[in-house]
Order: sequence, then structure tokens, then C-alpha cells
Amino acid sequence: MRGRIVAVDILQGIEKIILPELAKWIPPSDLIKQSWEESYNRGLRTLTLANGSFVEMMTYEMELEKFAGTSRHFIHFDEEPRMRRSKEIQQRGIQ
Repeated sequence: MRGRIVAVDILQGIEKIILPELAKWIPPSDLIKQSWEESYNRGLRTLTLANGSFVEMMTYEMELEKFAGTSRHFIHFDEEPRMRRSKEIQQRGIQ
């Protein structure tokens, strides 16, 4: 599975809301070496599971071009995006 979660910003949206929720719901047995530190790449803001599935964290602050050029099985919006950004992001769904 290839997923994407889009939040308002890095600090409030990703660091304080999304990551704690993921940590609460993902069992350690699904993480690489059962470790959050092994599974989450803070620089790329990507959580990779032991089975190879991943979810990348992005924000509405990013340039629109950052959302193009790749497909994802799911996209979660933490807050409703503006229309133009929404269309570009949703085009990255299953292809």
C-alpha cells in the first residue's frame, strides 16, 4: 500500500496530530524491527511498515508540483484543501 496524508502544516498538523494518532493505532509488530525510529524517516516524513507499505506526510504549504507524478492507494486530508490543490492531489489516487 502506498498512502499519503496531507495536513495543514508540519508542526501542528503532522507532528502534533497525525504522528501521535498513527503511533496509537499501528501495532509495533507492523513496524520495521518493531521500532518507530526504524520505520519513520523524519527527513522524508515517511512511515514505512515492515511489509513495505508506506505513508508519506505532506502539507498544504508545499508547492503544488510536489503532489504530482506519483500514484497512491489512498489519500487522507486532515483539513479540506483548496479546490486547485484538491484536484492535483486526488489525481494521485490509484492509477
